[in-house]
Amino acid sequence: MADIQRYLNLVTSQHQDKPKFMAWLAAPLGILDDAATLANNFNTHFDQDLAVGVQLDTLGDIVGVNRTVSYQPLDGSSPVLGDDTFRKLIKAKISKNQWDGTTEKIYELWENVFPNFGLQVIDHQDMSMTALMTGQIDSSTQQLIANSYIVPKPQGVFLTIAGLSDSAKVPHLGMLASTTDFVTVSMEQPT
Repeated sequence: MADIQRYLNLVTSQHQDKPKFMAWLAAPLGILDDAATLANNFNTHFDQDLAVGVQLDTLGDIVGVNRTVSYQPLDGSSPVLGDDTFRKLIKAKISKNQWDGTTEKIYELWENVFPNFGLQVIDHQDMSMTALMTGQIDSSTQQLIANSYIVPKPQGVFLTIAGLSDSAKVPHLGMLASTTDFVTVSMEQPT
C-alpha cells in the first residue's frame, strides 16, 4: 500500500477530496502492488530451504521427484513425506542431476546436501560400487537411502550401501552367526 500512496499523492488537489475517484484510482493500483509484492517475494517462496507445502511440491515436480515414495516406511507411517524429509529428497535429486559421475564431485555435492553425515565411495572397477555412510542418520533418511532415492550412481552400476557406526572408533570384538555352516569373526585393533 505504501507504493500506491506515492501515486495517489500525485493527484491534483482539486480531486484529492473526492473519495470515489480516489478509490477508483486505488483499485487497479492495488492489484499492481500485489503483483509487484508477489514478484519481489517469488524467490523466497520457492527457495528449497524455505518453501513449504504446495511450493515444495512444485519444486519436487520441477526436479522430478514425488512426495509419495514407492515403499511403505518401516515404522508404519504414511509413504507421503513430510516437508523436512521431502526437502532432503529434492536436494538429493538436484545433486544427482548435477553430478558428473566423478568421485570428487560426489563428495562436494554430498557435503552440500548432508553436512551432518559423511559418505565414502569405493569404486570396485567392475561396474559395482560401495557407499559407506557415517554419522547420525534419522530413520526416514535411512529408508530413502536404502530404497535408492538418495545416493547418486551411474546407470548400470550395482550399488551396495553400508553404514558405519561411531562405535568403529572403539576396539571391539564382533561376531556374526549365520544359518549356514560358517561363522564370521572379526576383530578390530585400536589405532
